[in-house]
Amino acid sequence: MLPNKCARRIALTLAGILAMGTGAAALELKITYSPANFSGMYQELASRFMERHPDVRIKLAGFPTYAALSENTLRSAITGGLPDVSFEGINFVRRYADRQLAIPLNDRMTRDAEWQGQELPVSIQDIGTVNGDIVAVPFAISTMNVFYNADLVRQAGGDPSNLPTNWDEIVGLAEQIDALSGDISGMYFDYGAGSALAFQSLVFSQGGSMMDESETQVAFADQEGSWAMDLVRRFGEAGQLNMSRDQARQMFVAGKLGIYQNTSSNMGNFDQQISGTFEYVVGPVPVVEGGRSPAAGNAMVVFSSEPEQQEAAWDWVKFATSPEAQSIMAMMTGYVPVNARAADTPQMRAFYETHPNHAVPLSQIDTLTAWYAFPGENGERVAEDIVDAMERVVNLRQSPDDALNEVAARARRLLGLD
Repeated sequence: MLPNKCARRIALTLAGILAMGTGAAALELKITYSPANFSGMYQELASRFMERHPDVRIKLAGFPTYAALSENTLRSAITGGLPDVSFEGINFVRRYADRQLAIPLNDRMTRDAEWQGQELPVSIQDIGTVNGDIVAVPFAISTMNVFYNADLVRQAGGDPSNLPTNWDEIVGLAEQIDALSGDISGMYFDYGAGSALAFQSLVFSQGGSMMDESETQVAFADQEGSWAMDLVRRFGEAGQLNMSRDQARQMFVAGKLGIYQNTSSNMGNFDQQISGTFEYVVGPVPVVEGGRSPAAGNAMVVFSSEPEQQEAAWDWVKFATSPEAQSIMAMMTGYVPVNARAADTPQMRAFYETHPNHAVPLSQIDTLTAWYAFPGENGERVAEDIVDAMERVVNLRQSPDDALNEVAARARRLLGLD
């Protein structure tokens, strides 16, 4: 159970009074984050940090989406109002490295003995690395998962304790659920996730990539991309309805959708919204041997240029990745803790025993890779084109091959590769 908030506020107030009494001025650390629906969790972390650092005052600002946060960060870079630390979407981290806005953290990590004991897996640390520099530290990781309405799975003749292990089995089960009487839909694959995350998850799961290693050739139209787009067509043929991702979420929590593919960050909200009205179970998105899975979620980027601000910002980064902070984050959201020690605390072990769905993403840590961002000013437009192509294919308005060839040709033009 979290400590009493009233007592904590009193402690913080007293600390502030004492600071004023001695003439000390609190250092203000401006921190931005997304998504804003997790404001309570960030406020809890800020309170705990200020208990340990009474000379620092945290100023939080939340934004509804990673895209909105990133646009604000880029505007702030022009106006001179960059935050000290920002919890940016992993898919946007490259923007700040390319613009030389993010402060590389390699040297601090090497020199700081406290950091060396944090036990962040290599796969996690690599997510924030761009061109050899660590420019972001992952905080909240969301894995690609498949959510099943266990009640509907049983009605369709399936076994929730023996979930499908490949896409053929998932599509087959979706067709069986779709055939049930009433207003039941078989499945929804969330193709609309930002930066073409859903398409990346399929391509990476087969060992493919979005571009070649030198980033001079488009690679997502190769064999793995062709397989991925054809699978999207099969989702449409299996009965996926033409609706928004928010509508699909509502349909799932209402018990009318059998299979819903999305990220593990939904689990906290699903636990509250479903709240025993039906049983849901979670499985990982299938990954072949040698395949990878993109990590969604956010990472902390340090923008402070002043030494004193940088020092406080680094203290915040260390605290946010500590077992204590990571446990709070995981239990309040459904994200995966990036600190290996956090998952092994008595508190978290007890949590995972009573919330087995939340334990599933932990098994995916070793297969994670970065949420890819295309290079250049038009990179996000390329990703948006891929999402639009998937929308046409899943709604059976265009063939997989035509859609893939069309979007690949446009990507080459946008990226200046022609």
